[in-house]
Amino acid sequence: MDIRQLKYFESIARNQNFTKAAEELYISQPSLSNMIKKMEKDFGFKLIERSTREVLLTEMGEVLYEHAKKILGMYTNTLKEMDEIKNIGKGEVHIGIIESSRFWLPSIIHSFSNEYPNVKINFRNIIRPNEIIEALKSYDIHFAITVNEMQDPALTCYPIFNEKFVLLTNKEHHLSDKTTIDLIEIQNENYIQYPTEYQIQQVFLQACKQTNFTPRGMYIVDDLELACSLVEFGLGVTVVPESYLKFSPQRLSKLHIMQISNPTPTRKVYISLIKNRYLPPTITSLLRLFEGMD
Repeated sequence: MDIRQLKYFESIARNQNFTKAAEELYISQPSLSNMIKKMEKDFGFKLIERSTREVLLTEMGEVLYEHAKKILGMYTNTLKEMDEIKNIGKGEVHIGIIESSRFWLPSIIHSFSNEYPNVKINFRNIIRPNEIIEALKSYDIHFAITVNEMQDPALTCYPIFNEKFVLLTNKEHHLSDKTTIDLIEIQNENYIQYPTEYQIQQVFLQACKQTNFTPRGMYIVDDLELACSLVEFGLGVTVVPESYLKFSPQRLSKLHIMQISNPTPTRKVYISLIKNRYLPPTITSLLRLFEGMD
């Protein structure tokens, strides 16, 4: 059995159809069928039941399918690593990012590109932890900037900085004479919220819970830019990571910023990556630029 046979079998099992698998693999259906028959002859048992119109795996076929997915994944990842070794100083870097990193990441990329001008960088917006873990394990990205500590034994995750959330109002808001505000003081404000799965929302709600109130609001947005625009037009107040404003000075002239106390909502920002994956010098150099950001 070789890699090609495993690819053929995996495609049939995943598509549950010989015709679809043949189209995906760019071979004829008879050739594909003959390949499976040869595999069954070599193994000495059936892999696929052909008595029905749909493809059904036998018990041994199910076992082989699970192993085939793992082997093909490892094979693909090995090829990616070999390509990275060959393209030291060139090639590509794939990074999973969160929305707020857009505002401080460019300065790091600028420093990196001065040293490695021939390296292409691909940014991929990923928010949900399960999607980050899948992207890392499939080698779709080299590392991810996350606001959650990934709970997976195959990954390593380390903090690069801590940051506070700050409150935003427009310049005409009745609280705009303050520079610091106790969290309880906004309990009756129209709070511009984020989706419940967003970490910024979870952290803020937890802080409000400590103060014994639930924020109310008419708007739920999925990006910081829209939240700030709504605030600018006097439609409510919101919280954003402090780093967002630090690297977006144009916002400072349009919004009023207040530090939050009693309590202060905070979060950690992490780098997450596969523990034992080979990383070429270009990527290790890039990762070093994240050190000391706090």
